[in-house]
Amino acid sequence: QYISLCSIKLLPRPLYTSELCHSAGCRLKKMATLRNPLAKMSELETAMGMIIDVFDKYSGAEGNKQTLTKGELKTLLEKELSNFLSSGKDKEAVDKLFKGLDENGDSEVDFNEFVIFVAAMTCCCHKYFEQKGPK
Repeated sequence: QYISLCSIKLLPRPLYTSELCHSAGCRLKKMATLRNPLAKMSELETAMGMIIDVFDKYSGAEGNKQTLTKGELKTLLEKELSNFLSSGKDKEAVDKLFKGLDENGDSEVDFNEFVIFVAAMTCCCHKYFEQKGPK
């Protein structure tokens, strides 16, 4: 089963303090970069670091390194979520998703907007697997 891009309802943007996010992000990046075996990261910390890495991998190819353009988002969807999204190659679906993610209307998806999408996708997957679980 695939999850349609158009059926995702984005959650309101959570309010975070930029200092907390920046500080945690820097520590995660530092730990991941150093690959220090003594500073073993938990599964959740590793997952958070991977989300940051995926965003960084696709952002900036067409301009601003801090944001995803519509083209960069499309490439990310095709390469990173191809098993979950059936409409990643559908231009209309990508346009609709991009418009929904671009909360501030600047024609780019920043990291906070991207994380909201990842969280919404994770919620959809969790709900789907809960319903399909053992009976």
